[in-house]
Amino acid sequence: KSVNDAQGLKDTVPYKIRNGFLLDMYIMVNDLPEELVRAMDVTAEFFAFLDDFYDYDEDLARGKVTVINQSPKPKEELARKYEACAAYLLANSPNPDAYLKGLKNLMENVLFTREQKLNKLSLFI
Repeated sequence: KSVNDAQGLKDTVPYKIRNGFLLDMYIMVNDLPEELVRAMDVTAEFFAFLDDFYDYDEDLARGKVTVINQSPKPKEELARKYEACAAYLLANSPNPDAYLKGLKNLMENVLFTREQKLNKLSLFI
């Protein structure tokens, strides 16, 4: 595997997440504006990076290459992806503040969980 195959790159990562978002939206609205589709792209990329940060140790143990686990500064890489997502949503969404606050809180919770070496909820379920 190479870094080019890493999750997080536009050609590979967030298709599972993005397609779930798209399916949900198409169920609600049949004709989606391009700005909304792009917003789902950048949001899905952020969620993929967030998941990779959360699963950092497990991914490395399984030999799964991700942008996050190949980065010398994974926390900064995650923060940059959040900032890119926030910048797009702020520029193209009518009222993204509450959503962005939720994303940031989620990111902070994941960072805290990993930094404190707390057990992942998925280990108990």
